[in-house]
Amino acid sequence: MNLSPDTRRIMETVERLTGKPVQLIAKPDLPTLAKVTAAYESIPVHIIVYKPNAPGVDYHIAYQCGFVIRLHENPPNARFGFGDTQEGRADVRQLLSGPNGTLERHNLPEAALCEVTDQVYGGLLTQLRSVPIGMRIDAWLWDDYPRLRAAQSESMAVQQSTNALALGPNIRDMMPTTLFSANAAMNAAYALFADRLLSTQLYSIPYRSVGLLDRGHSLLDLWERTPADAAHDRDLVDAWGNDLGLSDWYQWVPMT
Repeated sequence: MNLSPDTRRIMETVERLTGKPVQLIAKPDLPTLAKVTAAYESIPVHIIVYKPNAPGVDYHIAYQCGFVIRLHENPPNARFGFGDTQEGRADVRQLLSGPNGTLERHNLPEAALCEVTDQVYGGLLTQLRSVPIGMRIDAWLWDDYPRLRAAQSESMAVQQSTNALALGPNIRDMMPTTLFSANAAMNAAYALFADRLLSTQLYSIPYRSVGLLDRGHSLLDLWERTPADAAHDRDLVDAWGNDLGLSDWYQWVPMT
């Protein structure tokens, strides 16, 4: 793959910092733009799976490398994975199954109930873990790798459009308020951040129009007040989790 010099330099930083190589895997049908699995125990390489036909591939790879870099900027005893909890899964199941919940109205069989619960719960945890730290990575890439800015801007625009679709009335009607609001608040914070980074006012408009921008401002304020170094990434996620009422839905799992 013909990567930009900056993306290759970032991959080299990962390999130098961790002592393990980065393996890239193209997957055209990947449901997300890219994802990373950091080397851990039996996994001898950092694996980045990416969508080759998506805009801004160089940026996607560099962005995923950022998560590995920030993880390994902490000493081994301060590296943690992000795990689910029985309480969190049960809460999501109850919300979805309660009055006006998605599962109640559709009368789904048990296997489908479990699948929907896992999708919604897993999606929220992934969002909580990745969005605030991802904003740190975006700020770093924008400041230190200006030649990636065009790809970064293009990709962020696509992501903002995708996020805004989740504000549609069909989603609001289908999703319990607690779950909808948590998702929308994180997306609103990211939209406000993108507006500031890209010097625009476009991306926050959908959240203002449905009255959710204040929640986004609250999360962005927590992001700005938390020290930006990797040692405080857990503090940042916890601050968002507390603000959103999700602190019992996840746990930090030592990686050593």
